[in-house]
Amino acid sequence: MNWKCAVAVTAIAAQSVAAPFAWAPSAPEQASQATLTGFVVPSEVRAEEPFTFAATGVEEGEVLSIQTETGEVVAKKKPDNVGRVALTAGLAAGLYFLTREGGKSGQPKPKCPIDVKPQPEGGTPVTDTLEITRPSNYYSLSNGVKLSGNGISPNAADMVLKAGNTEVPVLASTAREMQTGPISNLKPGYYDLDVQNSKTGQSQNLGKAGIYDLKSRLTRTRVANSEVTELELTMEPKNIWAKVLARILSGPVHFPGGKKETEIEVKEGKGKAPILADPAGTGKFTVGWEVLSLFDGPQQEPKKGKCSSTEHAKAPGGWTKKSKTVNGKKVYIAERAWTCEVKSKCNKEEGHSGTHDYAASMKCGDKTHHSTETHEFSTQKERDDYIKDHP
Repeated sequence: MNWKCAVAVTAIAAQSVAAPFAWAPSAPEQASQATLTGFVVPSEVRAEEPFTFAATGVEEGEVLSIQTETGEVVAKKKPDNVGRVALTAGLAAGLYFLTREGGKSGQPKPKCPIDVKPQPEGGTPVTDTLEITRPSNYYSLSNGVKLSGNGISPNAADMVLKAGNTEVPVLASTAREMQTGPISNLKPGYYDLDVQNSKTGQSQNLGKAGIYDLKSRLTRTRVANSEVTELELTMEPKNIWAKVLARILSGPVHFPGGKKETEIEVKEGKGKAPILADPAGTGKFTVGWEVLSLFDGPQQEPKKGKCSSTEHAKAPGGWTKKSKTVNGKKVYIAERAWTCEVKSKCNKEEGHSGTHDYAASMKCGDKTHHSTETHEFSTQKERDDYIKDHP
């Protein structure tokens, strides 16, 4: 299992069953081999087959080397601008270690094992036709995108992956697999994925996929007279929901009910589980978690506008027909009164969508809100036609 870990320190009174009193900083994302070792490598490398691997966060002046178990250096190469090294001749079957040398920081360099497998007997040969299988509808920013199929170049620099209009570097590949490693140039969201082999000119659209960011941290909340420590998970985008398995990997703590593992539902961007101290427990503890499943949450209705408690609205009365003589000419008059009503008791089922639907009304007591509409016409027909058109 690929656990992400949160480490904390307890400082509990001997008889207390409350949550830890003090805790360490928030947990880092530690999901993929890349984030654990500083390398991105294919999940399977076969003997004598070309492949590409990469180092993450490469510094200027760094060199990547491949050593046998006994420390013999079989290859030493300078990576390209994104940390990739392509081995065109492959390696003999056996266990090797990828190492990093040089750079300006002087920090200790991680070492990554890579087990090159013998060629399988009777294996299915790969073809040159680009046919990618997308194993999931969701990919995390910390792990990146991993795809398999045919028509993939073992030189990862030949492969292009686009998420929408953004190109995500492919850092590792074989003839059967391609990986991006951790993604830093995308925000969480849904993207249309396209793959292209620039060497052969072939391309394939893989459809829309969710790119998410799921993070963990340990929080302390005061409840009554005690403090509760919780494993808190946050997800972006919020409409991707998850079921997560959390486990106490070490230390004198447990989840409610004395459990050492529990399932957490992450909905609308959040999920959490309390962590309780064992009797007389004190010392460090480690909490691990992994994603069991991901799915789209229910579509959220757009927020509706606030419905006013009351609203003034004028309602027209019936037309009155009149006539008068002005300077010897007869003038035909159409007149009606507009009476103000106070609408109230908003119908909440329909009244929050922009056009309010009020369930009750009463006459407005402020007569300044009332008015009279008057129109004059030179003929009776003009007046009658106007009334007909303006009910």
